[in-house]
Amino acid sequence: RDSRPPYLGRMDAIAAELALPIKVTGAQPTGSYAKGVSFSGTVASALDRVCLKGGVIWSIQDGALQISHRTKASNARGVLLTPETGLIGSPERIDDIEETQSGERKRLGWRVKSLLNPQIRPGDRLQIKSAEVDGVFRAENVNHFGDTEGGDWYTEAEVFEE
Repeated sequence: RDSRPPYLGRMDAIAAELALPIKVTGAQPTGSYAKGVSFSGTVASALDRVCLKGGVIWSIQDGALQISHRTKASNARGVLLTPETGLIGSPERIDDIEETQSGERKRLGWRVKSLLNPQIRPGDRLQIKSAEVDGVFRAENVNHFGDTEGGDWYTEAEVFEE
């Protein structure tokens, strides 16, 4: 018996084209194709179509196909970020406009910088405690910077409330 969440069966054929495993994040897509479905075109187009119908998003993280909820963090453990655990400077307020079926909606978030931390990944939970911010967020855009020749080693992330 297959112990994986039921939606993964629908993604297997697409993931097989990428030769990547699927990372389980706790996202539960909705909808189904009652009479099946076929795709023509790129794997990215097929993923876009299936994920749009299911109300989720996809990305490739750490060599795996990650299916995530659009606004909620994954079921991963998460990272606590404070000045004592690597937060550099003050979080910077950012605004983002999200397009929804019922129109656009403004989301407020933060751009944070920390010492290099590979545990901060897109879709994961990030708890921030600083003089300006105290809350739990979903990391969306994450960039890690470092160079074996020297220089800065840090992580930058854009985070939004769940």
